[in-house]
Amino acid sequence: MKLSRKFLNDYIDLGAITSLDIANKMVLVGNEYESITKLSNATGVIVGHVLECVKHPESTKLSICKVDTGDAIKQILCGAPNVSTGQKVIVAQIGAILGDIEIKEAKLAGMVSEGMICSLLELGIESKYLTEEDKNGIHVLSDDAIVGSNPVINLNLDDEVIDFELTSNRGDLLSVIGMAYEVGAIYDKKVNLPETNVVMTDSNINDTYKLNVEINEVPLYLAKLVQNVTIGDSLEHIKSRLIASGIRPINNVVDISNYVMLEYGQPLHFFDADKLGTNLGVRFATTGESLTTLDGTNRILSTEDIVITSDNKPVALAGVMGGLDTEVDLNTKNILIESAIFNPLNIRNTSKRILRSEASNRFEKGIDPNVSIVALNRASYLLNQVAGGKVLSGILTHDTINKDSREITVSLEEVNRVLGMDLVSEEILKIFSKLGFKASFNNDFKVIVSTRRLDVTIKEDLIEEVGRIHGYDNLIGKLPLVNIKRGAYSKKQTLVNEINHIMTSLSLNQVITYSLGRDSDATKYATQAFDKVSVLSPISEDKKVMRQSLITGLYNVYDYNKARNTKNILIYEVGNVYYNNNNYIENTHVAGLLYGEYLSNNWQKQKVKVDFYLVKGMMETYLII
Repeated sequence: MKLSRKFLNDYIDLGAITSLDIANKMVLVGNEYESITKLSNATGVIVGHVLECVKHPESTKLSICKVDTGDAIKQILCGAPNVSTGQKVIVAQIGAILGDIEIKEAKLAGMVSEGMICSLLELGIESKYLTEEDKNGIHVLSDDAIVGSNPVINLNLDDEVIDFELTSNRGDLLSVIGMAYEVGAIYDKKVNLPETNVVMTDSNINDTYKLNVEINEVPLYLAKLVQNVTIGDSLEHIKSRLIASGIRPINNVVDISNYVMLEYGQPLHFFDADKLGTNLGVRFATTGESLTTLDGTNRILSTEDIVITSDNKPVALAGVMGGLDTEVDLNTKNILIESAIFNPLNIRNTSKRILRSEASNRFEKGIDPNVSIVALNRASYLLNQVAGGKVLSGILTHDTINKDSREITVSLEEVNRVLGMDLVSEEILKIFSKLGFKASFNNDFKVIVSTRRLDVTIKEDLIEEVGRIHGYDNLIGKLPLVNIKRGAYSKKQTLVNEINHIMTSLSLNQVITYSLGRDSDATKYATQAFDKVSVLSPISEDKKVMRQSLITGLYNVYDYNKARNTKNILIYEVGNVYYNNNNYIENTHVAGLLYGEYLSNNWQKQKVKVDFYLVKGMMETYLII
């Protein structure tokens, strides 16, 4: 999750808190980060006004520009095809730093150039976020840009981005508002939610459209209609926040869909309403059914895929990608907004087979059931404000989902016992308040957990939240007080300890290899023929089946060391093997592998070449002991 500081500051007042401090404090509550970067590192750039632009008499590519920078008129030679008189442009002055380049006065085709007119690419913005015009030429600013001002600030590119590596259970942090609640809990700051109230027309969507959700895997489906939108360029702050979050701006309408998804974590889909029929449905795809998605690819669907239909024809692959036939384009006037919750398992299976997307990533981890309608209203508000759309009243609704908050009870003694702390009830109540949970204390804590936190379901989760926000760095290390009994190991563990002692006394090195391996290797060297134990969802082909012998793993260790010129390989392993003999069986085996020369462990330290008789002698020693 890429978190824009400016985006975060829209919902929580960060003041003088640095991005580094936020990142480090987030690590202490369990949210690791990979990097902190600036959206643009450009210095020494200002807004200029092109007063005159003529072709260079001796160059077919260069133009001679007279540019007003506020304090002077400068001659700048520019090779961009789209530069012209009257434009407001980004000017890198003499001494400006663009990445690793310092701008100096230059002589081009016999004429002096006192600076450089820049594209966004030269400001450090990756090309994947740029329009074709920006990739091939300079960036033209709006007419209201003030000459002499800082274009990096004007374009909201003076931003810092913290790239977080989140755990799979924290789906709430895949939104900027979710991040704001987390940062607010750390710094005890209030979260300010964006405007969602919009004036609606008298017309009602339910008078025109009908909705039929046929499957239980879609417990919530909402839709609103916005008419007469005007497609155009997005506001600069929306574009910059999308870029900082890793999403390419497209136009004001499509950008709103992505912007609201980033705000609330609720993926939305915008249909061109004029390309839809009036009978909408949600069902499973049928065998052999296909859909051409927005990327132009024809997808063959399976019966586990959820599809949105118009007059029973698929128009979108639910939770993953919309259909090409109903996409929003430059001629779109009327928008149908979809806000829904789909079964995470279905979305996971579909996205694994077809395409992982920003939307599917969020649906897989779960969506707050109370945020779907908020995000729908937020998108309607922005379409009204930014694209001039008229929002119809009413919501097309299918709703069978439970929106109730969870109540969890936990005692003060349990919290302190698990955490090893001596917190008082007032401290814990304040922590719950910081987290946005409603809590009371009367012998026990009764905590109402917001549906925003789908990961907090039991009292142990609550205790973890107390520990996180109080600060793991505030934990005081204490040695446990336990009664130690001699010979407390189980018979199996005692035997394993004895085996390890014998093997190491014979100068063998213990190795631990993977229990998972390739399908083709699983039964190699197995002493009996049993059914394999396979993983339902393997992470890779070479981690697919549970081993039935330790020898394959020892050979892998041998191959690795032999390839690195290790001359003597003397190893053993004590580990479990797995097989299916009507029931799942797990047994402990021991195996060894010797290669090269063996250094005896006696006082003479003799070197002996590894052969059958050496191994036979070692086995006899092992069995006798």
